[in-house]
Amino acid sequence: MTLCREFQDLALELLEQCRKTSEEMTPMLLTYELSNWSDQTCLSLAVSASHRAFIANTSCQILLTEMWMGGLRSRRYANLKVRLPPVITPVTSSILTLPSCGVDNIAVWV
Repeated sequence: MTLCREFQDLALELLEQCRKTSEEMTPMLLTYELSNWSDQTCLSLAVSASHRAFIANTSCQILLTEMWMGGLRSRRYANLKVRLPPVITPVTSSILTLPSCGVDNIAVWV
């Protein structure tokens, strides 16, 4: 097993343990800015690394759904931040695509 795969497995195990321990704290841990990683978050690092299994995890999907559907307006997670990868390429049809995130079919409409 490669080191990359081993760390991916460890990240998934840790995320699942966090969810089992505290479903309320897990979104805050996923979006906590890590000063040793240029203020990236766990979620943004997973996106940058194309760690699809991590992003597909229930905890990440719940967080992303709440953010997408306006869960932040309820002030439930007042300190949440998800940083996008630094490469964002505008396309002429007024769509921003995220080519470096490694997740298929993601587009943000402007």
